[in-house]
Amino acid sequence: MTITDIITIPNAKSRYRIYVDEEFAFVLYKGELSLFDIAVGNELSLASFNEITANLLPRRAKMRSFYLLKDRSYTEKQLRDKLSKGEYPPAIIDETIEYLKAQKYIDDEQYARNYIDYHFRDKSQNRIRQDLFKRGIPSEITGVIYSEIAGANLADLADIE
Repeated sequence: MTITDIITIPNAKSRYRIYVDEEFAFVLYKGELSLFDIAVGNELSLASFNEITANLLPRRAKMRSFYLLKDRSYTEKQLRDKLSKGEYPPAIIDETIEYLKAQKYIDDEQYARNYIDYHFRDKSQNRIRQDLFKRGIPSEITGVIYSEIAGANLADLADIE
């Protein structure tokens, strides 16, 4: 595997797109270029490639996800979009999302439930459906959860009277 190009990413704090055998492979930081002896024309050993793709990038994708999730909740789609913008390879994104779902860091159904519960009184059902659909939540799930929450709220109103 030969490093065929290294392109600086504008406005990206010393990040570089690495091309191996004329194809985009991954993004690395400046310090990682020297760590893995990455320069145009150099050979990238299979061991270095595996270290980058099996350890470095998955760890970085998880850390990026944790950083994003510390301030607010994200749906699976929103997090996939964020990681894609960071130019993580699709396999790494899939692996990261599966890990986050297994650990309950992301849960689309719970996200929808929280969103509907919070906006139930100030947005229409159609607006809520549209908002959640843009975030990657299927309309069927939104409808079921909306009905549950609407029913619970109506029951609460009946108890007050």
